[in-house]
Amino acid sequence: MWHCATLFLLICKMTTGACEQGCNSPKKQAHCDSEQHNCQQYALVPYTNNGILSEFYETNKTISIRGIEKKFTIKQNWQDNGVAGVVWEAATVLSEYLHKTYSLQNKTVLELGAGTGLVGMVAASLGAKVTVTDLKKALPLLQENMDLNFPNNSATAPHVDELQWGEDVRKYLKFPFDFIVGADIIYLESSFDSLVETLSDLTKNSINTKIILSSKLRYDRVKVFVSKLQDRFSSVQLVCKDNKTNTVVYECN
Repeated sequence: MWHCATLFLLICKMTTGACEQGCNSPKKQAHCDSEQHNCQQYALVPYTNNGILSEFYETNKTISIRGIEKKFTIKQNWQDNGVAGVVWEAATVLSEYLHKTYSLQNKTVLELGAGTGLVGMVAASLGAKVTVTDLKKALPLLQENMDLNFPNNSATAPHVDELQWGEDVRKYLKFPFDFIVGADIIYLESSFDSLVETLSDLTKNSINTKIILSSKLRYDRVKVFVSKLQDRFSSVQLVCKDNKTNTVVYECN
């Protein structure tokens, strides 16, 4: 069906329930800007067997976080789960930031758009009580990764649960979280309002909850999202930039 060196795969954005076309050139970006309203369920991204996305087709990955002895085995499933089924650099950057910046022992952590669950697993390995969340379709892979990395330690393994941004979060308000975290979940503008609403709802009963989000810089979308955060939260700060991966970390409360 495809007769070119680069294939374009239609993938579902599992972590937010919203999608857009991925554009890797000014010409494609212009096309996406004019056609974005037609893209409701899928994202179009380039793929070559030996190209930029080939690592996402690795079934299993072993991830090491600087300063943590434990290694994390991550099962990936790009074909079925799309971007929710692979490890992104922003997850590694956020994991390392949490480890070097905070003591998570006996803290409570909620991860949004957890995907493969790396950040939540790192937090749990550092002594936190963790809940990892995503859309319903992403949960089987998320649970499988919890089981792989905490096979004999069910008491310390992160709890897996469904959470869709913009919907009722009252069940998460019984016990306020010390931290709400998310890795590479702030690049789809169609989801920004729902995500900010959810963050606001989750923190309305606790002034001490700290939100920590990491994102690879893509166009001006991070700036757009940060502006929306600033409209809702009194403090929004850039606390880390990893130049190697072009990833930033923001904190707000």
